[in-house]
Amino acid sequence: MALRSLRSSLSFLTLLPVGRPEYSASSVGWFWFSGAVVALIDLSVLDGSRLFMPHIESAVVAVLADGIITRGLHYDAISDFGDGFFAPLPKDKRLLVMDDSRVGAFGAMGLIAAVLLRISAVSALSDSQALIFIPIAMTSRSLMAFALWLLPSAKKNGFIVYFQYDELGHKRRFPVMTVLLMFFGALLSLGVGYVIFGVRFFVVELSEIVVFALIMHWSRRSIDGVTGDVLGAGGLVSEIISLVAATAVLR
Repeated sequence: MALRSLRSSLSFLTLLPVGRPEYSASSVGWFWFSGAVVALIDLSVLDGSRLFMPHIESAVVAVLADGIITRGLHYDAISDFGDGFFAPLPKDKRLLVMDDSRVGAFGAMGLIAAVLLRISAVSALSDSQALIFIPIAMTSRSLMAFALWLLPSAKKNGFIVYFQYDELGHKRRFPVMTVLLMFFGALLSLGVGYVIFGVRFFVVELSEIVVFALIMHWSRRSIDGVTGDVLGAGGLVSEIISLVAATAVLR
């Protein structure tokens, strides 16, 4: 059962061919592990490309790899989030705009800004500092997992509903082991960051948590809940801000 949940998490959050994704509450407990796998792949690509490329070009390759391995889920979420939340729209129109596959001006600007900021931050990190990818990615997926568990869906359908409700429309109860795994992953990310970077890491981690919490709060006030796009955008934006913070804190 644990292996099945782990494979489901990996197949949902990454491009790895480990099986079909299942919208099960138990798979949420392994989101942090999927984040660690993505971070290790990003690190491998970055380190490998730096052997024969300058830092800025290597950062572009690493960010491209991140988008590919995650199937662009979170980058697509940022464009949808930008169109739905930055445009001057009434509450009832925001969800309709976010569901539209077309990308508007706000979504395009948000996506461009996010990619450029990530490239800039990655290029500024040394090889040893880039290890911060691992705890940052683990934390962002942990935050998404906790949001899935605790926050209401703003829509009556969509992937959050699949995680939170069964086929008959009954609210799923997250297994105790899943919740324990979620807490374990969150604490492990703190431990990994502290072991590698010391107390300074907690400043970086705090920036990630605060940004994610603010986006979730904004979403609940704007659309009375959260959506998959909100979680994806919140996770990626908080990652990027924490990477930017790391360039200053880890000097």
